[in-house]
Amino acid sequence: MSKQEIIIYIQGNDYPSNAYAILTGGGGLHVATQCGVFKGTTKEVFVDRREYTGPIWEQIEEAFQFVLRNIHLGATIVGIYRQDVYEIPPDAIRELIINAAVHSVIWIMVIYRLRYMTIG
Repeated sequence: MSKQEIIIYIQGNDYPSNAYAILTGGGGLHVATQCGVFKGTTKEVFVDRREYTGPIWEQIEEAFQFVLRNIHLGATIVGIYRQDVYEIPPDAIRELIINAAVHSVIWIMVIYRLRYMTIG
C-alpha cells in the first residue's frame, strides 16, 4: 500500500482505493453531496434540492455555491461603496461544508439556519 493509500499495490498490481474514488469521482463508488432547502421548519416540503457528484472538491464548491444562493445577502455602505454581506460568513460556511465532507455528515438547510445531521 502506498503512503497515501490512494493506490493499493497487491501481488504486483495497482488497484484504486475508496480514497481514489472519492478524490476523482470515479472508481465505481457513488459519492454524492445532497443539498436542500425546506419550506417551513419541517423537512416535508422542498423549495430547492440538488445532488452533486464527481470529485469531492467539486462537490464541496457546488454545495458552497448552493448555500450562498439560498441565504440572505445584505449590504453595508463603506464610504461611498456598497459592500455585500451574507447573513452567515462565507468562510464559516466553506469550513462547515469541508468538515461535513471529511466527517461524512449530512447537511440540511432549513429556513435561514444551517443544520447538520450525522450519519447513523
